[in-house]
Amino acid sequence: MKHFRKKLIQFFPVIIAVICMTGCTSQNAETNLVIAKFGEEEIYMDELQFYLIINQVNYEQEYAKQYPEQNIWAMDVLGTGNTLEDDVKQSILQETKGMHILLKKAEEFGITMDEEDEAELIILEEVLKERYSQEVLQEIHMEEGVVQERLRQSMLAAKVKEVICEENGWTTDDREEKFQALYKEWAEETSFTIRELEWAEIHFEQGKYKIKEEETGNK
Repeated sequence: MKHFRKKLIQFFPVIIAVICMTGCTSQNAETNLVIAKFGEEEIYMDELQFYLIINQVNYEQEYAKQYPEQNIWAMDVLGTGNTLEDDVKQSILQETKGMHILLKKAEEFGITMDEEDEAELIILEEVLKERYSQEVLQEIHMEEGVVQERLRQSMLAAKVKEVICEENGWTTDDREEKFQALYKEWAEETSFTIRELEWAEIHFEQGKYKIKEEETGNK
């Protein structure tokens, strides 16, 4: 199980950042709303909704009990000088941009998921089912295949890095630096724009969702 939790963090460096230590909007936004554009590709609210909900649950599970009388989303929990809400929203945008850049490269280079990847995807999906309450699973549309698609996107994006590093013979000592330099070139090739007004209207509503432990009564 530790192996797969490690994989989750690799594929979702932001949204699963606190999964081993145990991050939502008013959720009234239209899911078919175009919230950003990656080049000419439109990114809809329903894609970001998944990450917003998961982040809310994860961060509240980690921090809300430490500050029972306060709204953690209005606090500088991470010590950055910004509110947790601003930090998480910015991280989600950066991760979304990064994922779409890598998915574009996967298409260009013909990198695809193999049978082993698909088998691991199923196990990762089961990890999420075990972690989150039924309420949360319904909100992220687990049974409709949305979660599986998000996992597949993230796994494929992560695979691009592994393939590129392997093909170039980059070692563990310098691979990160070399890949980041290449990634920077890719990022400059395509624009990523956000609809600022609509994005600014999205806020985290503390306590909106129950976590698994609350649902089952476990500590």
